[in-house]
Amino acid sequence: MDRSFGGQPSHPNRRTAAIAIFMACVLFLYAIRLFQIQVTDAETYLAQGGSSASIQLPIEPTRGEILDRHMNELVVNTTTYTILFDKIYWPSGDSEEARARQNAAILRLTNLLTEQQESWNDPLPITKTSPYSFEKDREEDVAALKESLRLAQYATADNCMAAMVKRYYLQQYTPEQQRTLAGVQMGMEQATFTSSSPYEFSSSVSKQTSYAVGEASSALPGVNVTLTPTRSYVNGDLASHLLGTVGLLSAEEYEAHKDEGYSYNDVIGKFGVEQLMESALRGQEGLRTVYKDADGGVTSEEITVEPTPGSTVVLTLDRSLQQVAQKTMAAKIAEFRAQPKGATGQDISSLSAVLLDVKTGGSLVCASWPSYELATYYEDYSKNQSHPDNPLFNRALQGAFAPGSTFKVSVALAALTELTLTPNQRIYCGGAFTYYSDSGLTIRCMGHHGSITVPTALSKSCNTFFCEVGRLTGITKMNQYARTLGLGVKTGFELDETSGTLAGPEARETMGGIWYPADTSQAALGQSDNMFSPMQLAAYAMTIANRGTRYNTHLVRATMGYDGTVTETKPTVAAQLDNVPDTVWDTIHEGMVGTIENGTAARFFPGIDYTAAAKTGTAQTGTTSSDHGVFIGYAPADKPEGAIAVVAENGGSAAACTTARAILDAYFDQKEIDADAINPGALVG
Repeated sequence: MDRSFGGQPSHPNRRTAAIAIFMACVLFLYAIRLFQIQVTDAETYLAQGGSSASIQLPIEPTRGEILDRHMNELVVNTTTYTILFDKIYWPSGDSEEARARQNAAILRLTNLLTEQQESWNDPLPITKTSPYSFEKDREEDVAALKESLRLAQYATADNCMAAMVKRYYLQQYTPEQQRTLAGVQMGMEQATFTSSSPYEFSSSVSKQTSYAVGEASSALPGVNVTLTPTRSYVNGDLASHLLGTVGLLSAEEYEAHKDEGYSYNDVIGKFGVEQLMESALRGQEGLRTVYKDADGGVTSEEITVEPTPGSTVVLTLDRSLQQVAQKTMAAKIAEFRAQPKGATGQDISSLSAVLLDVKTGGSLVCASWPSYELATYYEDYSKNQSHPDNPLFNRALQGAFAPGSTFKVSVALAALTELTLTPNQRIYCGGAFTYYSDSGLTIRCMGHHGSITVPTALSKSCNTFFCEVGRLTGITKMNQYARTLGLGVKTGFELDETSGTLAGPEARETMGGIWYPADTSQAALGQSDNMFSPMQLAAYAMTIANRGTRYNTHLVRATMGYDGTVTETKPTVAAQLDNVPDTVWDTIHEGMVGTIENGTAARFFPGIDYTAAAKTGTAQTGTTSSDHGVFIGYAPADKPEGAIAVVAENGGSAAACTTARAILDAYFDQKEIDADAINPGALVG
């Protein structure tokens, strides 16, 4: 009888399901056992095998260097002496006898390092002396320790020490020795100490200590001193926000990268170029083959695959110009802060500057003050994180500032192209824009400019003129051109950057506000909700210099492989303004050249031996703090090579203009010394 619908289920189906479940369980148990044999107990079975048993172990490659565009060193490798525990030769096992051999070697080594006034790695989050307590600000490490010891989370530090004394057979030792041994033993356990992953006992010891360890080697089985390449940031705080640093893998990073050949003790790029170019810088591992006899003893070993060093990464950055930028910014900060309280710029918060190669989008300078030392990044991290000047924040890429009157170039371009305005059209400035005065809004101008055209309005930075032009052009058209020019969008830079904010109804709505017609006139002055990064402002200046061609900005110029292969970054066009007549570009150019020759920047550029085009800006902060000073420009004016942007946060126009002048002066001074200083062509070898 068919019982497939309703009634009792058929017995054959029940038996089939039971058999299927049984077979699945059997296969699962086989899989677990296979994993145990091939992975967990691999070394044990190899030792029990014949004389031909061997183990292949990785050899770490030398990390690639980072150079500037002229092949000057930015990040290189120096050699240090590192003490490693090699599992192949380390006393194995977790019996009392095996632990005794291990503990004897550890105490011999720690005593030796103490005599030499050296330190060793001790990840245990417990104070060094009794009565024990947990170290501050290490809650995650404490929780992990308790979990590894299978203790409740309310367990005390003394409970943890008691558990480790039992686990590692430390009853016969003094309390001080127990704490030392527990720290090393737990460190090895947490680092998943295996034959393919040596344990780093001490990361940097002196040559004298390395000799002392070598002399005691007979009592230190499995303890090796190796020459280890260590990252050296040879220029102090130069470009620290860009270069980044390396560090040991976190637990999360290890899980994410272990299938790529990383071991728990490996280093990895943590941020900046070190992280961005990790795959190129790391290189390829080699292989060391260790042969064992039937008793598990090592008979011989050889290097079967040589490691391949990592690639050299060449940046677009110009080391000497970056140094000038950072030194200038530090000097300007000190100068302005030394002014009497209440003076414009006395409360300056930061300076940031970007100089781009106009023909490629490569960043020659990308500087943010304050900076910090990469060599002591980890030691200084807490101090820098709590510092009121926030040196860890990269303002050049991630800061967002009102552009002030530098935005007027974009407004003029939109109006002239869309025929809202003609090159010869005059607008009268009587010292204020009063169109919206009935609603209570009057916008003051810095002067009484009379009846003027676009070039004069740009060079003199007339607010009345651009309030009217913005009103006539409308926010939609203004923003259309601003985006194409590079404002309110990411620039393509490889490191993390802000997209900024382009003022308008859409942005205002996301902020929970309402956009009013008068806001368009304020936006035309670079105020309202407009907020851009220095990198965006430099890309904006580059696009104007190129008469509508905007390249993706970038930092990596090329990678050079160990085998001699070179992979260069090709300039990529990000946007193009094709509808702008030459007469419009000529009008914009005239106004920006006028800014340097007789306009708002003239007093900061007397006697220059090069030509330049620029626009200055003073962005109101809406607080009692000094206004932001903003400068954008390009040079030489007629055949642009570099485009620059400088932002002086609460520094006023003077700080921004004088910093830009120093960087441009250095650019042209260097060019005289080396005719190929800013050459976007082949790499300098």
